Amino acid sequence: MIGHHKLATVTLIGCLLLTSAPVSAQRESVVRVVSNGAAIWRADVAVIATTVQAGTTLQVTAQSRQWYEVVIPEALGGRGERGMIARSQAQLLPGSPEPPARTLRGDPALPPGAALGTFAESSSSPRLSQAAATSPPSRPVPFKAFLGVNGIYQATSNNFIDGATFQANAEGGRFDTNYSVKAGPAVDVSGGAMVSKAFGIGVGVSRFSRATPVHFNGSVPHPFFFGQSRVVASDVSGLKREELAIHLQARVVVPAEGRIRVSVFAGPSFFSVKQDAIVDFTYADSYPYDEASFKSATTTTEKASKLGFNTGADVAFFFARQIGLGFTAQLSKATVSMKSAGSGNTEVKAGGLQTGGGLRLRF
Repeated sequence: MIGHHKLATVTLIGCLLLTSAPVSAQRESVVRVVSNGAAIWRADVAVIATTVQAGTTLQVTAQSRQWYEVVIPEALGGRGERGMIARSQAQLLPGSPEPPARTLRGDPALPPGAALGTFAESSSSPRLSQAAATSPPSRPVPFKAFLGVNGIYQATSNNFIDGATFQANAEGGRFDTNYSVKAGPAVDVSGGAMVSKAFGIGVGVSRFSRATPVHFNGSVPHPFFFGQSRVVASDVSGLKREELAIHLQARVVVPAEGRIRVSVFAGPSFFSVKQDAIVDFTYADSYPYDEASFKSATTTTEKASKLGFNTGADVAFFFARQIGLGFTAQLSKATVSMKSAGSGNTEVKAGGLQTGGGLRLRF
């Protein structure tokens, strides 16, 4: 009978040991921050992800000579991402299991079979601790290429005037056309490559299309009397302006904290402009011909191109490592020479101030 009780007791103790072992193995390693304003560096790029105050507890996933790898809390903007905090700014909670050893950026390679206790000795050096707290983990240039797609608004109006003379009833007549090219929406796509961490080259393409109503004003000679021309006037619709611009850009990336990326750019731009234009008109009159009225306009599409310039700035916020949203402001200008309705050419301005925003990608 006693033998049965001993066997049951041994069996019970064995079961408790077997069930308790996985529980202890699953305990999380936790550190408490000991410095106010301690920096947590992002693990994927050498910038500060957030700062924490003394007393904050963080889950630890790995450790090296100078760093603890921690999970950035959701309350501090993290979504499960890992970051690094200097060992001099955090202490492992008593009873918390030692996190696994790992070679983290900025550390010498760990020797095979290194003892975990040697990490604490290394981090106790004031010079080493200060360097770890203030220096980001070294890594190569994180991104080599970028792409932006924007919906923009061209805020500049590029109105212009044209005109021509003609002969009718043995006398000279004239008409003038006032083109209204108002502000409107446009699209812009730009991309390029980073030559270094702070300098890149890129190319952008923008397209602007807008209806251009025209106010027509003409003077038609009288068939019977000299010097008594009749006035014809009308508003003409259905004409359009299209601008396609290719921008070459040198970009400088301004240092910014966290997920913000600021860049300024400038370079030459090539503009191709298409403009519907009035080149002639018809009118109606009847006896005694003292009045005439506008009937219709004869139109054509004029094309011209010219080299100009562009300059601007872009501010982007990356909510993920490679994807973000941005705002851009760009000034691009050129003056093209178009064939006039009469003899010679007409100077027409293209481009202007464009602002807007959209998607940002980096690779």
